[in-house]
Amino acid sequence: MVLAPKTYDGRIWAIPQVVDMHLLYYRKSLLDDAGVEPPRSLEALVDAAKALTTEKVKGLFLGNDGGAGALGVTPLYAAGLTSVTEDGEVGFDDPAAARALGRLRQLYADKSLLLGAPSDWPDPSAFTQELTAMQWCGLWALPAVREALGDDFGVLALPAEGADGRPALPVGAYGAAVSARSDHEKEAKDFVKWLWIDKTEYQQDFALSYGFHIPARLSLVKQAAKLKEGPAADAVRYSTAYGYADPLLWTPASRTAYQDALSRIIKSGANPESELKSVVREVRAELDRARKKP
Repeated sequence: MVLAPKTYDGRIWAIPQVVDMHLLYYRKSLLDDAGVEPPRSLEALVDAAKALTTEKVKGLFLGNDGGAGALGVTPLYAAGLTSVTEDGEVGFDDPAAARALGRLRQLYADKSLLLGAPSDWPDPSAFTQELTAMQWCGLWALPAVREALGDDFGVLALPAEGADGRPALPVGAYGAAVSARSDHEKEAKDFVKWLWIDKTEYQQDFALSYGFHIPARLSLVKQAAKLKEGPAADAVRYSTAYGYADPLLWTPASRTAYQDALSRIIKSGANPESELKSVVREVRAELDRARKKP
């Protein structure tokens, strides 16, 4: 999976180093006190966020923009769709996409979302300071959350939307590449192979000693003690079962068109169906442009 964004035209252009991912963190005690189960569908997430919202605590934090930037295309994957199909076509020209994005609008309309937090969604402080009962954040935050809350938290993928959906979360990997214009191309290739293929002990150390990541190789994941228990083990399992990686053809232009539309849906109540029709046209044109050979 982590090779997909680094592969084009049958060739691998970079070697994955470590894997990062986004997760839904939830506070166990707050859910228990409200009689709320960890949500297993987007509909249940909307209901849970509303039930967990009080005068002092919001039910959910998806970022100060309401979730357009943090979630991106994850709701599409939760609906059983994709950003771009394997054969290079638009992957969300489907009514299920509008239903999924409509759920995000409902969260905003219900006033269940934390907005205007001191730190945005990559920082877990809104969650650890009990400004919100649930937060979309990254795997990198897990040690800080554990230090602040002990065992009083769990993690989930974004819950599924509809009968054809499945939980989803974005997975990405830093990559090592070599410049073909270098005067030392062979030496650089040898070094990259030595460090990111041969020296497995260095790879595990890099993943877990200078931040909190998943090693890019499954064999190393199985050896990592820090990833064998609790929410960390759940995160590893979710990354394998539910993770997706944006394909190379999901270009910045397509991403911007989609996220602008998602922002209008969430914050302005724009119609999801009409917004997505416009995005589908823009993305289709961008895919045609990106596939053209120079």
